Amino acid sequence: MPQVFRTFVALDLSAGILKQAGSLIDRLRSTAAQVRWAHAGQMHLTLNFLGDVAVAGVTDVCQMVAEAAAQHTAFTVQVAGVGAFPSVDRPRVVWLGVTAGAEHVAALQRTLEAALEVAGFRPEERRFTPHVTIGRVKGLPRGDRTLADLLHREAACDCGKMPVGEVVVYSSTLSAQGPTYEVLSRARLQPAGT
Repeated sequence: MPQVFRTFVALDLSAGILKQAGSLIDRLRSTAAQVRWAHAGQMHLTLNFLGDVAVAGVTDVCQMVAEAAAQHTAFTVQVAGVGAFPSVDRPRVVWLGVTAGAEHVAALQRTLEAALEVAGFRPEERRFTPHVTIGRVKGLPRGDRTLADLLHREAACDCGKMPVGEVVVYSSTLSAQGPTYEVLSRARLQPAGT
């Protein structure tokens, strides 16, 4: 059994959004860019990355996440828009954005971050931007703009809406085939309308 879990907190994506994201990835694969595209089981919206958490501390982390999540009411998000960090013209990380509901995602993330910071987890230095990572660019042919052009063309891609009623604490195991994730706990938000 591992001594530590590489841990993060995330929102799962609906089957419909995963299907639309997969179709988008299929369209983006046609370029000569070397990209490690995410598989359906690897896509989620990360709220907080905690890094290595000792096995003995996982229960406490899960409890803190449950208490923080319970302060929020369920909401709906729309996953739409394609972009890249640091920019579409110099892509390193390809992502899907969040349009409707982004303010609710950001508020939930801030509550979680504040609760976890009390327990000693350092907040991210970068400002949180809700997004779903769908690819990591490993190399671009010199002068080739095909991926950038495709990203510009797909900028308005809409993968659909989904309800958000829980957050998930995951552990991540890295391998040459990519990461694999295991659910450590699920934390419910308050039902809408209560």
